[in-house]
Amino acid sequence: MKQSAVDLILRGDRYIVRVTELGKVTEQDFSGIHFALSWASGQSVRLGLKTPNPSAFNSEA
Repeated sequence: MKQSAVDLILRGDRYIVRVTELGKVTEQDFSGIHFALSWASGQSVRLGLKTPNPSAFNSEA
């Protein structure tokens, strides 16, 4: 399991930002890609990680 990570997920028509911090996973749901990317960027900075690329959204059924 990742200690800290920010993952971008496309789930249907929703954009999900999954934050893993010290093994604890939380998800934030967004209707717009720009809001999701902004949130993901902020979480990445907070955790000291590389900022996610917009093309990094993984599709999830």
